Amino acid sequence: MREAGALFSTPTYIFVGTMVALIVVGLIRSLTGAVHHAIGVYPPIPHPAEALTPFLILTAFASGCSSMTGIEAVSNSVRSFRQPQGRNAARTLTLLGAVLVVLFLGVTLLDVIYGVGPRPSGSPTVL
Repeated sequence: MREAGALFSTPTYIFVGTMVALIVVGLIRSLTGAVHHAIGVYPPIPHPAEALTPFLILTAFASGCSSMTGIEAVSNSVRSFRQPQGRNAARTLTLLGAVLVVLFLGVTLLDVIYGVGPRPSGSPTVL
């Protein structure tokens, strides 16, 4: 079980470490004044015209729930934790939630600092 855990956790640790490094470097550059805003001649993003409707709230809720995918695996595998199982599972859930919040808020903050926004519709995409 430990060998499989190490095999599957390595890419996760690399991803989280890379994202934390991206956020730290981006924040350091913004604090030192070395910010280069996103390149492109696009008009500023207009204020959203959509009202705060139940559909918009449900869409935001669904998006938030999809970002939490995988966290339920901890509750499904409490028996695999060392004693005290409940406390260790709670710590793991807290750590996963904290990582999710830090990465989301860090990337959102960098988006605001660097002025990154969506391209206008009809622009070329990766697909």
